[in-house]
Amino acid sequence: MVGLENTEKKMPSDLSGGMKKRVGIARLLAYRPKILLYDEPTTGLDPITAEQINELIVKTQEELEGTSVVVTHDIHSALYVADRIALLENGQISVISDAKTFLTIDNPTITFLKERYKEQPKRGNKNV
Repeated sequence: MVGLENTEKKMPSDLSGGMKKRVGIARLLAYRPKILLYDEPTTGLDPITAEQINELIVKTQEELEGTSVVVTHDIHSALYVADRIALLENGQISVISDAKTFLTIDNPTITFLKERYKEQPKRGNKNV
């Protein structure tokens, strides 16, 4: 399910960053939890691998019919995987919004993000 076919004989030190992230998700899936917690799941990954991890998060959530909580500084990833987004500023949640309208909120941090990310990422063939 996580795309690690033919890697069972590799030692942990032989795994790439993306493979290590997938192993973490595979360990999580073994328990079939209803709540999945991810802490910076795409940090340190190249853009292609990060996108694959985002797709895996969405697929995992759908298959388990669970709730995912993803903590990330990666706005692209947040917009891709989220149904709802909470923005943490100065130790407080300043905004909670659905992902579709998050970038339309009048907030200096969101305005900054909007200027950097002109187009929202797409999940499959539909806009998030």
